[in-house]
Amino acid sequence: MKNIITITIIILLSFAGCKKFSDNPVSSSSNIFNSQWERVGLDKIIINALVTSHNNIIAGTDKGMFLSSNYGASWLSVYNSPVFAFATQNNNVFASAGTKGVLISRNDGINWSTANNIGLTNSIAFSLAADSGNIYLGTIYNGVFRSTNSGYSWIAVNTGITNYSYRTIFSLAVSGNYTYAGSDDVFMSTNKGTTWTAAGLNQKIQIKSLATKGNNIFAGTEGILKSTNSGKNWSDVSSGLDSYNVNVIYVNGDNIFAGTYTGVYLSIDNGSNWVGLHNGMPNGNITVRSITIAGNYVFAGTDTSCIWRYPLQ
Repeated sequence: MKNIITITIIILLSFAGCKKFSDNPVSSSSNIFNSQWERVGLDKIIINALVTSHNNIIAGTDKGMFLSSNYGASWLSVYNSPVFAFATQNNNVFASAGTKGVLISRNDGINWSTANNIGLTNSIAFSLAADSGNIYLGTIYNGVFRSTNSGYSWIAVNTGITNYSYRTIFSLAVSGNYTYAGSDDVFMSTNKGTTWTAAGLNQKIQIKSLATKGNNIFAGTEGILKSTNSGKNWSDVSSGLDSYNVNVIYVNGDNIFAGTYTGVYLSIDNGSNWVGLHNGMPNGNITVRSITIAGNYVFAGTDTSCIWRYPLQ
């Protein structure tokens, strides 16, 4: 029987240095570049990952998982071991929980259970991604694993990922028939991970984040790389970035957000130019690890400096 992890005591978290806000979202009539960041909780915690499931925001941290159903006004502890990555598939949310394996929630992050994880020989992973029928897990030194049954069982899918036993898969992304894995190169698959082809970037740098927008794919590394032909060719699109350490890229419509060692940047022209969204956030002193959008807000998870939210236009 699966081990259902249920928290019955509600813990509303309000940490020192983090403001408290009303439950209702507010809309911003000003230009998106003129909005202000606000701190909304979980201070002195490393926010590894953020995901939105319906009206709930879920934060994966070095202290476990926390959930907010009121746009960050309060946070509920829902799991007490470190979590590193999220993926959503249909109405399910999956979490990479290190040695605890892959977890699954069927009710928007309120309750979590282990996903059985049969065949998953290494669950230490920094990346998760999903399409309509597959879940992909990027591990440390064991390449990529794929599940076709909501995490019940897994198989390794590493044909074409050279020296995968020495690589860490830092990032994963799925777009149409393409699956991408980021290590010190970008690997591409057109058959759900059965075989992979290297992009041949020869950068020897960490591909920390991958995100897709239409036919474009963006890679966050020491700067931002962009491909317009499914990963065959790449160009540098870092114009406007003050930091060349890009931890996360998040696409929402025409807006592309990048989380870096110096805060959040926004591009509205497919990555050709980036503008820092620094209003209200200590400029040059915030490492952003994760980004999500809920309601009329962008949320940024940082390295021990709260979760921040920013009103969208």
